[in-house]
Amino acid sequence: MHEQALRSWAIVVAFGLAVACPFCSALAPAASIVSWGWDGYGYVSDTPAGTDFVDIAAGLTHCLALRFDGSIAAWGYDSYGKVSDTPVGTGFVDIGAGMYHSAALKADGTLVTWGSDADGQLSDMPTGSDFVDLFVGDLGNLALKSDGSIVAWGYADSHMFNHVPPAGNDFLALGGRGPCSLALKSDGSIVAWGVNPSSVLMNVPVGNDFVAIAGTGIHNLALRFDGSIVAWGDDTYGGVSDAPTGNDFVAISAGAYHSLALRSDGSIAAWGWDYGGYVSDTPAGSGFVGIAGGCFYSLALIPEPGILWIAGVGGLALLARRRRK
Repeated sequence: MHEQALRSWAIVVAFGLAVACPFCSALAPAASIVSWGWDGYGYVSDTPAGTDFVDIAAGLTHCLALRFDGSIAAWGYDSYGKVSDTPVGTGFVDIGAGMYHSAALKADGTLVTWGSDADGQLSDMPTGSDFVDLFVGDLGNLALKSDGSIVAWGYADSHMFNHVPPAGNDFLALGGRGPCSLALKSDGSIVAWGVNPSSVLMNVPVGNDFVAIAGTGIHNLALRFDGSIVAWGDDTYGGVSDAPTGNDFVAISAGAYHSLALRSDGSIAAWGWDYGGYVSDTPAGSGFVGIAGGCFYSLALIPEPGILWIAGVGGLALLARRRRK
């Protein structure tokens, strides 16, 4: 990560995944997946077993997980083949789940997409092998190039995606998800673009001490360098006013109507609408290393005691994709 922008052990997040790694840059945990909330499409009951997962992503109706070896597991509602068409093989280092499609980043810097192509999510995918980060929105995608510039494709209405993201080559992370998009700059400031429901664009926090961003376009979150959380946008379900206080947070993730935050001790805070128990059923305890908020469910990663890996293709999902930072 960018040494002046982030704590040495916090991984920048967007909608879907937040990971904190309290180990050194060569070590990270292989973990099992914990899921909770509404189980309408098997989000909970079909969660894959195993202790070799290093990354998770929560879409509208389907889920993805990245294994240590760089292979991808998928489960949930399989409309448009967003589960059954998941690419096989290893070598993937980043994953993202949208509304009707998914995307992944390979270790060689190329992109792969599958699922619905109704808005060019697949056919308009950029080529090249210089991508270092990926963000999958509901109907479109953003990708970060090695030079720090942003490429967008997919649903074009409201200027969210391929209608001109901000120019420049000083970006570190991407987020937003719904009718607006977010980007974190190398100076620690936040840029937002798109439409403005619930004043998610008007009320973007100012400052240059931010280290992570997450959001749905309805409500958004940002994590400051001091470990505190800033929330803005729609507060119908307490997504803003119920954001936890304190300065011991290391990662954030926003679901459709709820949010999650990971503390430095590995415990999870959740707030917002509690449909299906995705807030009240949040697992207690500490030691979690990843969180992902979906539409009516949530996912988390927790390491098995004593299991660590060193480098490796799949393991580098938490580290290598952000080497330039």
